[in-house]
Amino acid sequence: MSAPRNEVVRVRQNGVKTSSKGKNQFGQDDPLTDGDLRSHRAMLKTLLESFPHLNVLSEEHESSRQSQPPAAVLLEEVNLPESISHYADETVRMRDILVWVDPLDATQEYSENLTHFVTTMVCIAIKGRAQIGVIHQPFLNRTVWAWVGQGPSKSLRRINPTEEAESQIRIVVSRSHADKVEAFAKENLSGNIHVTLAGGAGYKVLQVAEGKDDLYVHTSLIKKWDICAGAALLETLGGQMITLKGDAIDFGQRQEEVNGDGVIAFLKDKNDFLRLTRAALPN
Repeated sequence: MSAPRNEVVRVRQNGVKTSSKGKNQFGQDDPLTDGDLRSHRAMLKTLLESFPHLNVLSEEHESSRQSQPPAAVLLEEVNLPESISHYADETVRMRDILVWVDPLDATQEYSENLTHFVTTMVCIAIKGRAQIGVIHQPFLNRTVWAWVGQGPSKSLRRINPTEEAESQIRIVVSRSHADKVEAFAKENLSGNIHVTLAGGAGYKVLQVAEGKDDLYVHTSLIKKWDICAGAALLETLGGQMITLKGDAIDFGQRQEEVNGDGVIAFLKDKNDFLRLTRAALPN
């Protein structure tokens, strides 16, 4: 469901048309591609045809809750590679559910053909808590998902860190504002710090979840559809995603789509990462 008919890949192969949604907080153009829109329409069509009264918020919301998206894309049935029939059913009230959809994460990298950073994401939040997260890598044809209290998918590939990796604090940060975040981390954490630059919140969370990095740090505002699926994945694995003020992130209010207090995300608090929540945020 997270990438019906692989609209993201098809558009990339046929040539991406890019426009701007306006300026972001750094004064840069916030890109929008036809891949974003086609993926958005396909994902919403799938969700709302199955659950017409579902409360859904998508990054590219063209009044996403109020109207059915145009049927401009072809859908295909997707069979999960593993059974979830052994998981216990949970009954929840529809009004307690908010589904966050990011139809194309890492749009800038997508437009630059850095396709390994690209993901599409769906997250089910129940009473404000990220409960089920799906992260799909369309160019790898790979889907990772997790259900808090039930477990992660078998597609999650955990690696055993090398001795060199164990001696380092491996931090993954955004390509778009790497210098500021790297300086913030090095000022407030001790040890041998190694910084990796990457695009897309979904990709960065997967790096942490699979043991390729220890910590994901984001010091500026970020939209909740970028991080909800990752929050569910990390909590399922025993990790954390919290703000840089040390607070849990509330995913229950559709009118509050922005988290303005930064993010730290990790599986294991390897080097007192929580000290970052006591540090002054960079300007």
